[in-house]
Amino acid sequence: MGRPPSCSCLCGGIFLSTVTDCDVCDGGASECWELTVAGVTDSNCSNCASEYNGVFTIKHLGFTEPQVLACRWGSVESITNDCFGSQPGDKTWIMDIGVSTVTLTPAHGFGLGNYFYSMTTGDFSCTGSNTFDLQVSVPTGECGDWPSTLTIEPVACP
Repeated sequence: MGRPPSCSCLCGGIFLSTVTDCDVCDGGASECWELTVAGVTDSNCSNCASEYNGVFTIKHLGFTEPQVLACRWGSVESITNDCFGSQPGDKTWIMDIGVSTVTLTPAHGFGLGNYFYSMTTGDFSCTGSNTFDLQVSVPTGECGDWPSTLTIEPVACP
């Protein structure tokens, strides 16, 4: 018979809409999350602070390809003027829940995937608070002062 694509639960005193099509979250995952970012500064690009600082709502988008086991969430808010190869209208933040890693990535990986936040899937709470650590493969200098961690909280969808 299978699970319904979504349901609701009272989690931590918050009435959440949950999605149940993400295999790594058997009991369902929050359909929406809140991400607050502060401290990102302009560097080679003059719009970093205005694009990446603020409060963002991350909402379930469905499955990603070709990683069919990963589930994807994207910010309701979109890039308006970006200088890193993304286009206006692209999601400002993307979260992917994979088999072993959960990633939280700024639009277009902030310089070809050089900056992102991650945590292991085993430590991820599908309906609770989660803290991601900054990962940097090659610093590119477009923006500065990325926070060392970012935390998402489950919220009711707008």
